[in-house]
Amino acid sequence: MPSHKRPSRRASGRLNIPAVICVGVKRNHELVTVETDEGVTGEGMAFTINGARIRSVETLIQDLEPMILGRDPHDSAAIWEEMWDALNFVGQKGIPIIGMSAIDTALWDIVGKAADKPLHKLFGAARDSVPAYASGGLWMSLSIDELQQEAREFMRDADDSGDERPAKVAKQQR
Repeated sequence: MPSHKRPSRRASGRLNIPAVICVGVKRNHELVTVETDEGVTGEGMAFTINGARIRSVETLIQDLEPMILGRDPHDSAAIWEEMWDALNFVGQKGIPIIGMSAIDTALWDIVGKAADKPLHKLFGAARDSVPAYASGGLWMSLSIDELQQEAREFMRDADDSGDERPAKVAKQQR
């Protein structure tokens, strides 16, 4: 189970990564857990639209694991550059970026937990809250009829919530 406790930091302040674990949580999702020797874990998620491609992402993450083991997650920029350079021959989009991003997210999760601060504070928060919105749905794999039905449901849900913005945008586009 991932630990959310603050580590008892060594005098050097450095953490060491002894393990990277990939676990398929859904047909097209891969959870990447990076563990540290201090018991702090970070998590990142990889997602593909086609469930068959998630195996490629998992394999890529496993291939990158030797670059991460023994490293300090605070060195995420250097780790990113090394992964980027190592994947140059396969290209820097699609599956390579999906895998790298899941690892990078897990590293930043550790950095935030080790500092006992949310990442938005470490990044220099400009505000305390942000508006939320539904970002899922309307998948390319759906038929036109299914897409239309799902859009109608989004509009109904927005109307029921009292939030008129999604409904106004959709009505303006009709």
